[in-house]
Amino acid sequence: MRPVTQLALAMILAALAGCDTFYPDQGDSAILLSISLPERERVEGDQALSKALTITLVTVTVTGADMDRVTENLDVSGSTASGTVLVPKGTDRTFSVECFDGNGNIQYSGETTIDIEEATAEVSITTEGHFPSGSTLLLDGYNSSNVELSWTRNSDTDFAAYELVRASTASQLASSSTRTRLAYYSTRATLSYTDTTVEQNSVYFYAVVVWDSEGLGLRSSPKGVITPRYLSSNIAPVTIPDLGSNGIYFLDNSFAPNDAIVTGVDYTIRVGDDNNPNAFWTSDYRIYISSNSAQLAIVDVLVWNNEGGQTDSGDDDDLANDSDIFLFWRSTSLFNGESPNQYWGVYVEDVVAGDSGVLDFIQLEIYYSSASLLKQATPVTGKTTLAFNRGAGWSISSHSEDNRPVATASGAAELGQTRLPTGSGRARAKQ
Repeated sequence: MRPVTQLALAMILAALAGCDTFYPDQGDSAILLSISLPERERVEGDQALSKALTITLVTVTVTGADMDRVTENLDVSGSTASGTVLVPKGTDRTFSVECFDGNGNIQYSGETTIDIEEATAEVSITTEGHFPSGSTLLLDGYNSSNVELSWTRNSDTDFAAYELVRASTASQLASSSTRTRLAYYSTRATLSYTDTTVEQNSVYFYAVVVWDSEGLGLRSSPKGVITPRYLSSNIAPVTIPDLGSNGIYFLDNSFAPNDAIVTGVDYTIRVGDDNNPNAFWTSDYRIYISSNSAQLAIVDVLVWNNEGGQTDSGDDDDLANDSDIFLFWRSTSLFNGESPNQYWGVYVEDVVAGDSGVLDFIQLEIYYSSASLLKQATPVTGKTTLAFNRGAGWSISSHSEDNRPVATASGAAELGQTRLPTGSGRARAKQ
């Protein structure tokens, strides 16, 4: 939250003896009040301007156990409010001050209690700013290249702007010098933003600050997100021999903290034979997402199980009923709870004689959570996926060798060398 300068209101009380204008009752004091309204910083857009507070009314109320309530409105001229109030002498006189803007909103208020026993007295009141009611920040979805955020609508009559900020830690959100402004919206109805500047396998913290017309801001509770590890391979197609198998694995098995656990895996896979599509049968193949801890035991999740026939029969994700298998950003939760620090890959088996195929390319996103990374923030409890197209010029209805997705991050690919003999892994049911 932006630091707020306290507004000091110095009230000089003096008896107006002999004044022809006032005729106080016996025991009353005619008190002259003079209040200074100093300038302070106000934020507008990307500029910080020094402007006088737009206070149009200052009300002073005096109460005590043995007196009637006294309320007076002071005259405001520029940066000064002044006026006179009749206050009975006595103990425990409570002076309350409220400063209103032109919309009738209380921007500052404060009070103090003193004894008035002499003809003159001095009252000093420090007022605190009234902060906006704020907004709640929501995390709508994310992947390795985008984070979608929204926030609740603020209904304050003195609303000025929403400011969306980001930092590397939750504590850095507290200061404008350690956080990054992503957006500043002066329109009350603007309630969402997509951060396209994130990187894969990184942690980010977000907050939304609601500013009022007086430059007071209230920051929301932080939201923390860890973008998934993105693995992709655009190497030459890997041949799947007739009645054989092959795979692609990535040798980055230490990209997450030790306390991290998988919350989901998204994948894009293509298997086919562009050179001889009429000889490729989609029903001949089984495709697995594989994880391999310390290259000792492989865990396979079956994601394609001999579906279709000579063509895919609409069981894959492209628009054509053609002779290839194209799985476009599907998801599995069957790895959830495991460590993300494994050797991840894709493994393909040809289980019917008569043809061969190729593993064209793979893309994996490994979502995980980590208490050590997301401390001091509201954590994301599950994977929320955005199915954005990561490939430049890529269309799921057209996927030839010439327009494969362009990898934005690559692991070191290894062709089938981390795979144990067929059958030594333990296969799970297809999701």
